[in-house]
Parts: sequence; structure tokens; C-alpha cells
Amino acid sequence: MPKIEPKFELALRRTIFYSVLIVIYLFLGATILSLIRPPRYDKGSLDKLERIDVKRAELLNVLWAETLAKSENDWEELANQKMEAYEKALLSSASSLVEQRDFSFWGHFERSFAMITTIGPIDCRELSTFAKIFCFIYALLGVPLTLLYLEKCNQMASSLCSTGKTLVAATSLIFFGAIIYDIVEQGSDDTPFIDAMFSVFLQFSTIGEEDPRVRGFFTYTLCLFGLSLMSVTFIIIQQELCKVRAVIGCLVDSLQSNQQCR
Repeated sequence: MPKIEPKFELALRRTIFYSVLIVIYLFLGATILSLIRPPRYDKGSLDKLERIDVKRAELLNVLWAETLAKSENDWEELANQKMEAYEKALLSSASSLVEQRDFSFWGHFERSFAMITTIGPIDCRELSTFAKIFCFIYALLGVPLTLLYLEKCNQMASSLCSTGKTLVAATSLIFFGAIIYDIVEQGSDDTPFIDAMFSVFLQFSTIGEEDPRVRGFFTYTLCLFGLSLMSVTFIIIQQELCKVRAVIGCLVDSLQSNQQCR
């Protein structure tokens, strides 16, 4: 049975501790945001209402233009068609407004996760004044908490895995996350696999995606592992870049010394 190094064991314990603490903190943030009343109006809703008004005016203009040119039966048929089109547009707009604004507990959980992991993005129109004030304090405490978690993950990975194994693990997790993405998308041919991999990479690297479709508790857990592995990967790349910079610096110094000797 392989012996576990004390350094790895200590980092593992602290990683588990901070993971549990982050989950509790996320539930706390989602609960408080759920208790805060959402804003009543936003710019997106007003824009949709303006487009509805334009469509209504267009409908009336078409009906007025066709009144004199058509018989009563033809005009009635045209009016019914236009009214049905207008009603469908109205229902579609109303349903899209409901879909875009998710004020459920899990919607607030997702916002909390996006804030403390810096993945984002956060739509300010979805937050009231009191919610924005709370998010100031919540993010100021949550982001350092996530950084502490990532620091312990780095210590654990550096004491356990080599550079090559870490890079392979990060790539494998992105590939596995892309498969999960494809399953959530129900295998749609409209989403190429490379797009799924890129979407997962945006989440793991904290760059973020404007409209992420992969959600759920399992996805958040996978994302926590992805954040830790990508953090270790970035540190490895940073160290390699420092080595390259040192080599280039030595070459420049040697060239300068040769020129001075001449």
C-alpha cells in the first residue's frame, strides 16, 4: 500500500474543508437572494414591448391598406391571419421574458456560483438595488474563499502529480465535460463537439460564457474540479514561461558580453 505524504494529506483535508465551505456559502447566497424582491422592470422588457408596439402598428397599416382592395370575406380572412400572427408574437415575447429571468432558488444559486468563481457573467438587470449591495459584500468574501480552495488544490496536485500528468488530467476533464455538455444538449447536430469543448474550457478557465446551457449540481461539482486543474495548469505554464524568459535573458547577456569583449 503506497504511503501518503503528510503534505498531500494536509492539502487534501484543507481542500475538502474549503469545498464544503464553498457549498454552504453558495446555499447561503442563493437563500438570501431568493428573499430579496427582484426588479420590476428592465431595459430588455421595455425593448420587447416596443417591438410588440411596432408589430401592432404594422398590422393595422396592412389591414387598412387592404380594406378597400378586398371583399368582405377576403378581408376577414386576412384579418384573422394577421391577428393570429400578432397573438403568436405576443405569446412568444411573453414566454421569452419569463425564460430569460430565472428568479428561482437554483437561478440564484447559479448567480452565486458565477460570482465567487469569477466565471460570470452577471446580468445587472436581474438584480435590484438591495441585491447589488448584497452582491458587493458576497463577492468580496466569496472570491477569496474560492482562491483559498484553488491554492489548496494546487498544493495537493503538485505533491501528487507530475507536470505531464496534470496537463493530461486537465485535457481529459475538458473532454469529459464536453461529453456531458453534448448529453445535456440531447446530442443536437447543431452543436459541434469542438463548440462543446470550447464552452467547457471557458467555464474551467473562468473566462465565462454569455449564455451557458450546461447547468445542474453535478455540473457545478465538475466545474470545481475543472477550476482546480486549470489553475494548476496555468501555474505550470507560467513556470515554463519564466524558464524560457530566463534562457532568453542568459542568451541576451552572453551576446552583450561577447560584443563588449570585441
